[in-house]
Amino acid sequence: MKVLGIYLAAGDSRRMGTNKLLMDIRGIPLGSLALKAALESSIQQVLVITKRDDRLSWITPHLFLSNYCEKWTPVQLKKSNQGQAYSIISGLNVALDLRADAVLLQLADQPFVTTTLINFLIRAFRRDPSQSFFACKYQGVLRPPVLFTKKIFPRLMGLQGDKGARNLLNGEFKEKGKVFDFDNGDYFLDVDTMDDYLKLKP
Repeated sequence: MKVLGIYLAAGDSRRMGTNKLLMDIRGIPLGSLALKAALESSIQQVLVITKRDDRLSWITPHLFLSNYCEKWTPVQLKKSNQGQAYSIISGLNVALDLRADAVLLQLADQPFVTTTLINFLIRAFRRDPSQSFFACKYQGVLRPPVLFTKKIFPRLMGLQGDKGARNLLNGEFKEKGKVFDFDNGDYFLDVDTMDDYLKLKP
């Protein structure tokens, strides 16, 4: 069963005021941390969704080496500022062309998502492919990354505006899925503001 990653990296960083994917965390650009985790997981291919003019300077040089670069593909959006739904649909169109059985949606501004967490979701899917999705929950809230199976792809294709997968999981999906509770919130930290970033600095 083919699992592809859709790595959402086309945001405007409006709340941050600067391109947060370039910001340094432990000597590595923020946007590269979770991408590296995905590339070292059992995902077959990662579709990196970016703006049309993104030069990928936030991707650390070693991820362009052959053992990594063969596993990821940039997908530049044809239109800018169309919201997260447009990014998801753009990635999903490529995944459909590649005959994916499932996609794992991941946010580029969640730097502490790990390979272990990604592989956990993939193993859960392979054990029970009859499910529609496999999601994480922390403190009662569903959070990315989320793995969606192909039976739910038509619903994802219907997303509009800035409506992401979290909104769907929090009330609109009636299909059968599995939700896993986690007690480690570090996995799900997302960096939206300068305050968020400064809390991560030693």
